[in-house]
Amino acid sequence: MKKVLIIFLLAVLSISSGCSLNFLNKTVTSPLETAQDGLADQESQQPIETETQPQINPYAISFSWEDLQNDVLSPQGLVTDGKPDGYFQVAMNFPEPVKIKYIIMRYQEFNAHVQWAWAYNKTLPTVGSPIAVFQKETLVLQGTDIGFECSGDTNLALYIPELDNENGRDTFKFANDQKISIQINYITKSGEQHQLNSTTLVKMLEM
Repeated sequence: MKKVLIIFLLAVLSISSGCSLNFLNKTVTSPLETAQDGLADQESQQPIETETQPQINPYAISFSWEDLQNDVLSPQGLVTDGKPDGYFQVAMNFPEPVKIKYIIMRYQEFNAHVQWAWAYNKTLPTVGSPIAVFQKETLVLQGTDIGFECSGDTNLALYIPELDNENGRDTFKFANDQKISIQINYITKSGEQHQLNSTTLVKMLEM
């Protein structure tokens, strides 16, 4: 009987010690570690945000003074008057076809204000002295439609006359560092009206 009891106690001790060893071999995870693991899983599932690049406006404009040499027009219209006219270049980029409705160039400084204008629709009154507009050395004539169609890279040569007491008041001679502004109004196929604006400085050639 004693032998049986001893064998029984040894069996109980071996089972309890095995359970204790298995318990010690298990990794104990704290509630904080469990929460952190959950957050890590959520972050790994979220999409990676990429930095968006700023969009470049394709409707760009470059406006520059060229020279004062050629006689193209007069303050009264597209007729020569023996006096050289101011020559400018304007470059634009239209990613879709548009129609230029009118162009205005201005000089405003020291309380002086003069204006030159070109409207494609010849029935509209021109407010200011005329502008001669050329594309690829061809004079852009006025029409009766809503505008002059352009698309893609568009380069125009513009000529404006000096003013000698025009209308009894407008007097203007080109000189170094005068600021000339330009405004180009156009319409898109969908009917949206827009305008481009820029300025340039007159730089006379030294004689």
